[in-house]
Amino acid sequence: MELQREYETVCILDPDLEEEGKLDALLERIQGVIDKSGGSYLGVEHWGKRKLAYEINKSSRGYYVINRFLGHKPALIREVERNLRIMDGVWRFLTIQVDQDVDPEVRLASAKVEQEKLDQERIAAAEAAAAEKAKAKEWTHGANEVAEVAAQAEPEQSASAEEVDGEGEEADAVEATDAPAVEAAAEASDSNEETPVEEAAVEASAAVEETSEAETSEEAEDASETKED
Repeated sequence: MELQREYETVCILDPDLEEEGKLDALLERIQGVIDKSGGSYLGVEHWGKRKLAYEINKSSRGYYVINRFLGHKPALIREVERNLRIMDGVWRFLTIQVDQDVDPEVRLASAKVEQEKLDQERIAAAEAAAAEKAKAKEWTHGANEVAEVAAQAEPEQSASAEEVDGEGEEADAVEATDAPAVEAAAEASDSNEETPVEEAAVEASAAVEETSEAETSEEAEDASETKED
């Protein structure tokens, strides 16, 4: 079997193709062009979304893939690149020769094993990304629930604060209402205290009572002495 050369065509694709479900269809078209042009398609490696050195179509990111294939006809590369130029979703591409004098049977067998490994890695990466996205969505949902609970609690707290303020106002009103009564009681208590004139009268009355008791006691003693005589 005739030895062939191995090529790699690096393509920058529209990053929205993956989310729109159009990426695999575009890669199948590229594979069809290579096979139709006389090449032997080896497989594709996904580098995924990466930041561009400069914006393309007002986008700062692009989806990178590497298409690997074998060929020996000089017109193969020209035909592949001609089709890439007119494909929607293909922004940039570059083809390089990575090996020559390659045995097609041996290389196709090894490429099959390599592609299976790459597909498994891609599936694992997609599952991990989906799990991370679900986790982020769950966290966002939990944060929204907390925010809703907090929003519902705010009116209750406001109502409680208003009740406390109302109780405070009532207490102030009661104190204001009781204040005149308290002052009146204090004035009445003050009015019950004896004045200096009243105190002097009380003392004089007490002195008269003591004098009267003394005279009565002396008369009783004189009467007792006369009886004895």
